[in-house]
Order: sequence, then structure tokens, then C-alpha cells
Amino acid sequence: MRNPDAETFRTDLVAPSHRIQFWNEIASSTFGDIAVDALDSRFSAQLKRVRFGAVTLASVASSPARVTGVRYESGATNGWFLLLNERGTSRMSQRHREVFLQPGELTALRCDEQYQIEFSRPNKTIVLHLPGDARLLDLNNHVARKHEAAEVPLFAALMRQLESFDADAEPPCLEQLAVDVARLTWPAPARSARRESMTEWERRVRQHVEQNLADPELDAASIARRFGVSARFIHMVFARTGQTAAAFILERRLSAAANQLRRNAAGRITDIALNAGFTELSQFCRAFRRRFGVSARDYRATR
Repeated sequence: MRNPDAETFRTDLVAPSHRIQFWNEIASSTFGDIAVDALDSRFSAQLKRVRFGAVTLASVASSPARVTGVRYESGATNGWFLLLNERGTSRMSQRHREVFLQPGELTALRCDEQYQIEFSRPNKTIVLHLPGDARLLDLNNHVARKHEAAEVPLFAALMRQLESFDADAEPPCLEQLAVDVARLTWPAPARSARRESMTEWERRVRQHVEQNLADPELDAASIARRFGVSARFIHMVFARTGQTAAAFILERRLSAAANQLRRNAAGRITDIALNAGFTELSQFCRAFRRRFGVSARDYRATR
């Protein structure tokens, strides 16, 4: 049967001038004390919501927006929001941590602490609220930590199934099912990034840099997004090398370009510079001369 507690809300049924006010009222009735700011003048959104006992499942599709939340209205102050990013990308932050989610990735936020969610493109997220008295495993180390799709396939499948809002079981049964699946399938408690071996982090970051030198957007922020940690932490990793992130990346790009100049006598210098991640030839030439004391052309001629 169809769950009688299922509800759907759409902004396209509301006059454009009242959409944000309407959406804030709906969002607050679902997620507690929050504020939604549109990042697009043509704001539109849809929310499907169903309650299975004390568990709430909400599927939210929205144009670009910024969401700031404080607490969940039900008073379950030690509960959790489990968020599955289904479409687009999103940035979520809590406890001075930031996580960037791609489609299929999952994270957790506490309901009773301030958080922020932002997406610059149309996005869809499935949100499962589990009350604090659900005897769930401790998720404190998972707050604003990314779990990739391969880590939580069964749990993500459950969230997508509940999204249909069709149920052959009574809500209390589904409530217990959601709690049990979360407890049994959620990854082992995540370790804080700072507790992991810094030597291992340095190895991982170095490897990522080597594999992505051609990406002109490669920097500490993009590396942080890739690993689901803060940019500050990535700067700490680079500090172990005695260089800033920018200096380390520049050094590796110049070394890669120098290797290509030695090995490829016929290759165009412009192409070599672009393949090393430089966006402008003049920038590459200045940096190369500072590093090696000669121009790229002269460097290749003497090798």
C-alpha cells in the first residue's frame, strides 16, 4: 500500500515572488531550523517526504542554493541526517570540516549542530533522518566525511527504495529496517584524518599530484575535495615536504616538462607546457628559466 504519511511539495505551483518563503517553510517543517538562500534567480525545488515512525525520508531536488541549518525540529537533538548525493555535486560542512560529494556518495551530519550545504548546479539529495535514540552506531567520526558509493551499496539502495514512498509493510517495520540496515552496513567508524599516518597521507597526496599534473585546476583545494578533507589539512601534509602546495605542484610540473624536453626532441614546447598543466606559454617560460637557469629551448638543445 502507499504510505499515508507521504507528501510532495513543489515550488512551481507557487508564484515566483513567494517561492523562497514557501520553500523555507516547507524545508523548516522537514529539517528543523534552517534557512535556504537561492543562488539562481529562477529558483525551483521539489521535496518528497515520508515518515516511518520516528524515521523521516526526504528526497530534495533543487536549483542552486545555500542551506544553513541549526537543529532538527522534533527535539531529537542527538539524531543524524544521512545524506546521499544523487545528482550534481554538493559541498557540506560541519564542525569545521568540509566534504564535497559526487553522485552516489554519502555523508552524515548531526541534527543539533550548525551545518551548511551548498550546490552551485541543480542537485538532488536523499536525506534520511535517524533519531538519536535509535541505538545506532556512533557517527561522530563520520560527520562531514565522504563515503563513496562502493562503501555503502546496501544502505544507498535502501534509501533509493524508500524514496518511492510505496510500502508493503507498516511504517514501524520500515523504521526498524532503516535503523538495522544503517547499523549493519554503515562503514566502520572513520578515523580522523589527523590520526592517520602523515607519511601515508604524504604518499597519497604525492601520487595524486603526479597523476593529475595536466589538470590546470590542480591545487590544495581540489586535492582536499578529492580526499574529503579540509584544504588546511592538505597544507599541513605539504608542510612536511618543506614546500607550500603551490610550490610543490609547480616543481613537479617543471620536472615533468624537463623530462619531456629531454625525451622528445621534436615536440612543440607549447604542447609540453600544456601537458604539464600550464595554461600560458609565457608563464611556463618564466618559471622554467627561474628553475633551470636557461630557456626551455636552450635546455633541450644542451641535452
